Amino acid sequence: ALDPKRQTTYVKKGIALYRIGKPLEAIPLMDKAIKLNRRSEIWLWWPLYHKGIALGLSGDFSGAIAAFSESIKINPATNNLFARAMAYTNVGKFDKAREDIKATIKISHNDSYYHGAARYIEVLDEGDKYIKRVEKEKGAKLMPSGLIYFELKKGQGRSPKASDTVKANYKGTLPDGAVFDSSVDRGPISFPLNSVI
Repeated sequence: ALDPKRQTTYVKKGIALYRIGKPLEAIPLMDKAIKLNRRSEIWLWWPLYHKGIALGLSGDFSGAIAAFSESIKINPATNNLFARAMAYTNVGKFDKAREDIKATIKISHNDSYYHGAARYIEVLDEGDKYIKRVEKEKGAKLMPSGLIYFELKKGQGRSPKASDTVKANYKGTLPDGAVFDSSVDRGPISFPLNSVI
């Protein structure tokens, strides 16, 4: 039950909601917890951090970055920095993500955060090298978002709109060629274009 005078009850219920896949319902609870904070400014980092998680889970990465940034001003801890780094990667701000990851490594007293952050820097570096190599390949087309694609076979007919559902086969690989997902083995899938990357 929510205690209208206690910040912790709102934060805990919000955490429970985003953990069961209801991040949009968690956000107003975190806002209420922020308004209810009567202890001291140091306690504001907690609902701000969890608001950032809920915003990120709902797809609002800019909002998540803003919430994590406010939380970091109060408590520049590894969980805040690492969470903001992940949000930065979702909006393509890899340099900002690197800064937060390096800060995470510098202050980390937790081996799992340290090793996870160190590995993430390696992954970003590998990705940068891969992109620089691929964008020079014949037929590579670079989009303003940074997406690089190749037209393997020209399609015929009308182009789908973002709201259209399409049927497609795809294969996702890592820079080393390892396949991480493929519909080729399972058969084509159908999805609305505006619900995928």
